[in-house]
Amino acid sequence: MPRQVYDAGLKSIRDDIVQMGDLAVRMFALYIRVFGKGEKEAIARLDEMEKLQDLIEKTVEETATRLITLQSPVAKDTREVICAVRIATNWRKISSHITDMADFLEAYTRKISMETMETKERETLRQITAAANEMIIGAAAAYATRDPEKALSIAKSDDAIDAIYSGIRSTLTDDDKDSRDVSLCSLVIAEHIERIGDHAANICEEVIYLEKCELVKLN
Repeated sequence: MPRQVYDAGLKSIRDDIVQMGDLAVRMFALYIRVFGKGEKEAIARLDEMEKLQDLIEKTVEETATRLITLQSPVAKDTREVICAVRIATNWRKISSHITDMADFLEAYTRKISMETMETKERETLRQITAAANEMIIGAAAAYATRDPEKALSIAKSDDAIDAIYSGIRSTLTDDDKDSRDVSLCSLVIAEHIERIGDHAANICEEVIYLEKCELVKLN
């Protein structure tokens, strides 16, 4: 395989990963509209965007396999290809969690209005949602700009998400059935967001490994 063809394959992979990050950012923005404004029409768009993420992930995997199979790449290129496959998987999982949250809210609000949720509980969900939004945007930017310092900074935000999630879990002791139902909504959303934070941290780890050849555990 000529080097020009190989370079074109690497560029294609990079472009695909950037596109997956951009899609995840836009998907989470749509989810926020579902959560904050009850815009259920956004759910169909999320489903379509998730399907696109699946297709891009498969394209990345196929391109990566072809590059490694047809040419023995140098160390830096091998790292690029391996990191791309792992990052693509994390973006696809983030997108799945986003769609699952939107679907859950749509089903949940058919039975119980979000307006019954206490102000403090809604604010807690807004906080964990905002923290996840920051991580998704930051992880996408860290890869696009190949910035390991930014990746490290963004990954630390996962601690805040974990703390909020733990706080929500610890409140599930109320004996009142209605309160338990509302808290269950918070718990389901928080569990998805906690996993989103983990996957975003994984992406940041890959950016650091890609640029500095350092294996760090940020999740």
